[in-house]
Amino acid sequence: MATHKSQHHTEDIKRGITNIISKLKDPRLQEGLISVVTVDVSSDGGSCHIFISSLKGIEHSNEACKILNGACGFIRKKLGSKLRLRYVPNLVFFPTDTIEYAFEISKKIETIVNPQKYEKNGE
Repeated sequence: MATHKSQHHTEDIKRGITNIISKLKDPRLQEGLISVVTVDVSSDGGSCHIFISSLKGIEHSNEACKILNGACGFIRKKLGSKLRLRYVPNLVFFPTDTIEYAFEISKKIETIVNPQKYEKNGE
């Protein structure tokens, strides 16, 4: 069970990584909405798994993760200076399709709740 301190530490890392990713100047990252969905820090604080999702789908998430894993050293350096951590964990980015999945579920719920709206539009 995670302690309050470790949860706070994980949230700080998530906010820091989100801020750093939003300021990266790579045009491939700017073309789609990229979101940090989950951050899992190991119990010893040595590694950190970051799950990235994109509104454009899993293919864009895969490409974003390749780019972010390539820039891992830079992101880690920025994170260490921003959070003043004694030891910055190794960062590994993983793709996920959470945003795309949530959008599809939301669309299905909307068609159930408002079927007339979608029958008129031909969907």
